[in-house]
Amino acid sequence: YLLDNWKHADSIILWQFNLDENQVLWWAFTITHTICWTVIYGGCLIMDLPEILGIKQVYYNMKHYAQPTVYKSHELRQLYQHIRHPSFISLTIIFCATNLMSLDRFILASMMTSYMYLGWSTDQNDVLYQKSQLIRKKYELNSFLNNKSKWMMETSTMMSK
Repeated sequence: YLLDNWKHADSIILWQFNLDENQVLWWAFTITHTICWTVIYGGCLIMDLPEILGIKQVYYNMKHYAQPTVYKSHELRQLYQHIRHPSFISLTIIFCATNLMSLDRFILASMMTSYMYLGWSTDQNDVLYQKSQLIRKKYELNSFLNNKSKWMMETSTMMSK
């Protein structure tokens, strides 16, 4: 509904930077947006993108499985109830870090940022869960890398014989 009825307000410009004349500013915007989109993309991969988009629910329903959230831990289900899309900060930066801020873009950025701020209510349990998962993943990655390096050393020793 919002996109169908949107009216552009191109005549009201809140700020505008000429990026053609300033290469440093152009690179700053480009790098900022690239980092933000990378964080969002990575977050989507981590958060099970097919479930966020509803593809998993349709597939599970067609196969007569229980809903996908049933197979997830209680802590992860609680986190998903509080936040359904990764990276509040990256989305806010993408909305606001622009060389041309028109009134309509400012209104859209304000509405979306307000929606995310009011709608996403993570609590201390969510933060602790994410912290424990980060520690666990670091441990698993270190174990994998150590095992891989041992395997490579053993393989090179066997090949040199």
